[in-house]
Amino acid sequence: MYKVPQYFRPIEEERRTSRSPSPQAHHRRSPSPQAHHRRSPSPQAHHRAPDTGRRMEEERTSSRSPFTQDGYRSEGHSQGSNGSPPVYRRHLVPPDSSQALQSSIKEDQGNIKVSSSSFDSKKQSLVLDKEKNIAFLLKELDSLRELNKKLQDKLAVREKELESRLVDTELMQTQLDARACEKAGALVEEIYQAQRDRDQAVMARLRLANEERDEALLRAKRLQQAVADLENINPEESDADLEELLNRVNSADSALGIERSGGVIVDRLQKVRERRRKITAEEMNAVIEERETALARCKRLEQDLLQAREQSQTSANNLRHLTAENNQERSRKEEDVEAVQRERDRALEHIQRLEEEIQTLRTYHSLHQAQCELGATSQTEQGASYLSSPSQTLQTKPLQSKEAPSVLVSPPHQQPLLAQLQRMASEHQNTQAQLQHSQEAAREANEKVQKLERLVEVLRKKVGTGSVRTVI
Repeated sequence: MYKVPQYFRPIEEERRTSRSPSPQAHHRRSPSPQAHHRRSPSPQAHHRAPDTGRRMEEERTSSRSPFTQDGYRSEGHSQGSNGSPPVYRRHLVPPDSSQALQSSIKEDQGNIKVSSSSFDSKKQSLVLDKEKNIAFLLKELDSLRELNKKLQDKLAVREKELESRLVDTELMQTQLDARACEKAGALVEEIYQAQRDRDQAVMARLRLANEERDEALLRAKRLQQAVADLENINPEESDADLEELLNRVNSADSALGIERSGGVIVDRLQKVRERRRKITAEEMNAVIEERETALARCKRLEQDLLQAREQSQTSANNLRHLTAENNQERSRKEEDVEAVQRERDRALEHIQRLEEEIQTLRTYHSLHQAQCELGATSQTEQGASYLSSPSQTLQTKPLQSKEAPSVLVSPPHQQPLLAQLQRMASEHQNTQAQLQHSQEAAREANEKVQKLERLVEVLRKKVGTGSVRTVI
């Protein structure tokens, strides 16, 4: 069976509610006795009924919609002009009322047309709404698909970036681990190499010590044997034995006795010769070893002497170079000190000159002040005399006219003197600052010279004692 989509369910419910029969229609459908009496067939109505019934069936089948075929309309329910499918009823008209039958047929046809037109319009509107909804949903689906695709692309890009970053971090971590392992391995190898070198040096020293010990033990054994042999050899006994053997030879009666005593004498002589040979060989070996050790020591001493000479030459050259540099620096510093001293002398002379000028300016200023005070007192006296007697005023007018220029001339002379005094004071301050700076420079130069002299003395002492490595 056909299933209605979810978004068409409200429309279907409205249709079902609109198709539900109203009580008026049911009341209209209920047959009354009058209508039943009125519908009683007559021969004329029975004659016309098949034609009208056939026509109504054709019209009903022609105006039937697909919704009625699918089961949207139930039998026995009629719909009016509100858009629902019409309900067709047979009008049984009595034979004497043909006009009423025709009017009822026309009314039924009009109702059918109105209902079909309203149903078609509603069907078209529903189809259009359905198409619009489908188009809108398709557009929304496309937009959502595009948005989903964009989000998937962004997610893929982010995942790639994250994977690349993770790979980079892993690579960095592996590189750091590898570097740390390399450093640790290099350190361990260095430690092992140092341990091997130390073990080899210790083993070499032990071997050398063992060899020297074995040689010393062998020498001691040989010396002990030689001493024992020498102690065993007694010249008196040997002489006594030889004398006895000679006496036996002289007193021997047969040749066998002579041969036996002669063989014993020969054996004794051979043993003595072998012992003497061994003693001389050991003594020669000891002398040769002592000579070899002495030669090796001499060679070592010669090499040390050559190295000491080379070191002394290099130290002497370095000392000469240092002394030359120190002399140059000392001469340069002395020149700087002399220049600073000359500048200081010049500054002192300039200061003395400025002080003399200041003293002269002070004397001039004091004289000028005294003149000004004298002029002021003379003016006051002249004013008093002018008030006392008019005749004296007439006599003092030419004197005032003569003294006025001196009083008026004093201020223009005073201004340049004050400016000159200020300039001299500023120059004095500048020269004092220069003097201090030059004194500081001279002090620094003297300190540097003293340091260099001390360094030269220390180097000379070290070269004299022979510790050249500290100098280099």
